[in-house]
Amino acid sequence: MTGKDVLMDFLLAAEAAADRQGWDARPQLLVLRRRSDTFTAVNSPLLQRHHVLPEFLENLTVATAVNAAARHRFLASVGPNVHGLCLLNEGWGVFDSESIAQVAKSTERRPISRHPSRREVRTLTAVVAGRDLYIQRIRGGAAVVLFDSSSSPFGCALQGRIPEALRGLVGTIHNSA
Repeated sequence: MTGKDVLMDFLLAAEAAADRQGWDARPQLLVLRRRSDTFTAVNSPLLQRHHVLPEFLENLTVATAVNAAARHRFLASVGPNVHGLCLLNEGWGVFDSESIAQVAKSTERRPISRHPSRREVRTLTAVVAGRDLYIQRIRGGAAVVLFDSSSSPFGCALQGRIPEALRGLVGTIHNSA
């Protein structure tokens, strides 16, 4: 815990709670709300019926941007006073340079999940009011903050399909308020 960054403390606590519940959990899309100096999170009902893939979040982002009925259903599902969204998800990773190079050269579909050096990871990707955060825990290890846009001197944002989709959804929420 950082002690002075309320959002970071909250997200680290959310990841720690997921760790206490064990591995092989379903993905969770958390709706973050802020009240004064505290945050709360509720699990979005959207992902209780759908398996989370980047494609699902991307499709939802596009649908809410171009279709008024889809946007209305999405906004109703997340409720009022949304500060941001957070995806807790598990997957596989490779971490040594040789394995990373092998995966990069592979023509297989989902080569990391088949790699002999793969390790199970839990990731927390959060997009909140102009700030992106990425926390990762390798199974058996400690949670590590790998990216916090508030500490970027150049205003860099987290890149990738999931953070970009979350940014689009948060934009839909804030533009509709």
